[in-house]
Amino acid sequence: MIYLDSFTLNTDGRAVYPYKVVASLGLRQIEFATITILYGGIGCDKSTLLNIIADKIGVKNKSTETGMVEKPDDMSSSERYFLSRCADARAAFFADSISDMFESNGEVALRRMQIMIMLDNLISLDEPKVSLSPVCQRQLADMIELFASQLRTEFVIATHSPFFLSLKEARIYDLDSRPLSIRQRYELPNMHAFFNLFESNRDLFVKK
Repeated sequence: MIYLDSFTLNTDGRAVYPYKVVASLGLRQIEFATITILYGGIGCDKSTLLNIIADKIGVKNKSTETGMVEKPDDMSSSERYFLSRCADARAAFFADSISDMFESNGEVALRRMQIMIMLDNLISLDEPKVSLSPVCQRQLADMIELFASQLRTEFVIATHSPFFLSLKEARIYDLDSRPLSIRQRYELPNMHAFFNLFESNRDLFVKK
């Protein structure tokens, strides 16, 4: 489900923060999908853009890690039943791994994000890969995919992690390009780096 379908950037040319950041992107309007990714390297202003969007639409938690839009409590009993069933599905999805997620900072961070991601909502995530091992990133990516495809949740994510770039149906805005443009995951340098790492060690992973 799409809660935020587009966002128009103010490009009036003022040379002050954050207007100068927005103007440098060279794009006036961002169109969102169920999963929208703001991609780019360090210093590309993806977090700045995410925070501008989050602040404007009234994200409840204004930290730079995660946030969500608070939704009015106007659900019918049938909707509550649907969300209850979804919560059961969510619990089952993580039943095998939730018991051992307290051993490291990364695992605690993963569990915190799993708890914060709610059904029927708009969620913003800024660099969710921080503190997460590749295995934990994959688990969080699987959860995002589940919630986006089946549980009426929209995500806007600032990241350059290949695990999140590989999310199906994600719309990826490349902030390393000017003007800002939509790119396919296979066009991105970070995805190529991951692929090349595998290719250079293919004999270790693929049995002949």
